[in-house]
Amino acid sequence: MDLINVFSCSEIEDVSLLIKCLLDRIPIVVLSDDEQRIDDIINELADLIPFRNKLIFLSDFINKIDFMEISNYEDSDLNIERNVFLCFPHAIQNAIKNIDTFQSWIFGVLIDKNSYTNYIQVYNELYAKTNYFLKLEIGNTNLKTEIVGRIFPNFDLKLEKWIYENAINRTEIEIEKMKRIIAKKTKFRKIPQEKKNSIMNFEIEEKEIKENIIKKEILNFFNACKRSINILHRMQILYDLNIKTNISPRVLFGTIAYKQAPIERILQFIDNEWSENFMHLLNMQNTSNFSDTFESLWG
Repeated sequence: MDLINVFSCSEIEDVSLLIKCLLDRIPIVVLSDDEQRIDDIINELADLIPFRNKLIFLSDFINKIDFMEISNYEDSDLNIERNVFLCFPHAIQNAIKNIDTFQSWIFGVLIDKNSYTNYIQVYNELYAKTNYFLKLEIGNTNLKTEIVGRIFPNFDLKLEKWIYENAINRTEIEIEKMKRIIAKKTKFRKIPQEKKNSIMNFEIEEKEIKENIIKKEILNFFNACKRSINILHRMQILYDLNIKTNISPRVLFGTIAYKQAPIERILQFIDNEWSENFMHLLNMQNTSNFSDTFESLWG
């Protein structure tokens, strides 16, 4: 199954919410009556976040003890690559019964057309162990999303919508450029219409361009957050040494060279990805007694 083609047939709100949950490590439950479709979607979702290390339950780790060791190692160093945990349908019952926390998990649940029995079992376990998770239903050509749980967060999806809409717009521009070039080359040539239609078909290229842009923008956001935490972590060290300092969003954005997301979204991602809260270091009045010192470090 091709995730990007599924995106193209789905509502922007559904795609944006899915990207949000991938970025913020919210548990995702993939539902379908086709096991191969589930496996493909799980793998393609993990490929959208290449900055995380993929670990497969019952393959790369097999029990709660292994999982806790992996999680503790991940938490020991900010520079360690974070993980995304993949659980395919054959392992779902084992996972939900033996694992206690599911941050950054992607599950696959096989259901038939008439019964949600497997999903109800997963739902009950996740309802007890998480505040909420994403229910992702995969149809033949599209997807539907829904937040399920004890808490219903009010998500701001501006960044995620921008990522996807930007991919759509830039893809259309690139494809149009390619079509214009080919059209000029064939304008006065006697080419059979069927052959011309084939030459002017850019469906494969369109999918590849859109996928690459989505991945690039997701990675750009991650790298901006990574640069931010590198700065803020050092400021926290100064703060712990009783050197009271702060930084304005303007100076931070100028340093990390990223303006597509507000400071609140960057701080939210940092909290979810590295379990660090640096809000107390931000001067929201757009002034900073740290900026002169910091900028001097960069010459």
